[in-house]
Amino acid sequence: MKRRLALVLALLALVLAAALAALARDVRRWQETLAGDDVRFLVDPLAPDLWAGPGGTGGDLSRRLLGVDDDLRFRRAERLFIRAHIPASTYDLERERLSAEGAAVALLETVSETDDSGWRRARAATLLGLVAFENARGDPATGRDLVQRALRSFRRAARDDPGADDAKADLELVLTLIRIRGQLGREPKGQEGATGGPGAGLGAPGAGY
Repeated sequence: MKRRLALVLALLALVLAAALAALARDVRRWQETLAGDDVRFLVDPLAPDLWAGPGGTGGDLSRRLLGVDDDLRFRRAERLFIRAHIPASTYDLERERLSAEGAAVALLETVSETDDSGWRRARAATLLGLVAFENARGDPATGRDLVQRALRSFRRAARDDPGADDAKADLELVLTLIRIRGQLGREPKGQEGATGGPGAGLGAPGAGY
């Protein structure tokens, strides 16, 4: 009886060791995938299957153990943002571009509101501000509201991450453009003051992106 119990325990130990070895392998594969695909993203942001780590039960468990779901969501949002900025030469490509922009905005809003990392929240808010400002230039009907949305996004980014220099530069640039337009008489008198108060001077004038 004791011998049989010892054999069972030994077998269980072997099974457990094999499971732990497989899990360790999947963890390592996820780490290698993230590091390698980050480089691929810089070279070709639209490369297929970016950040697609090991699948299956082991792959899912290792992903959760590493806690990379937020990282993956942010990376995919950035990729969609870039996809939305590739000029479209046909109607179908423009539909795909707009679809990518909508998906990017949805993901970026989630990141900016819920992510545990202040840096990622700030980066997402900065990208949302850029989208709003870009769309404002092509939409006279809602342009002013979109500019206000962009300003709010840049300010939120600066609050979430005091080191968010891109957001500060973009904020200062938009405020500068508003003041210039007011001085040239393109805005109703006093309009520049409505948006040029809070947040002005957060950083040196610059383009950010």
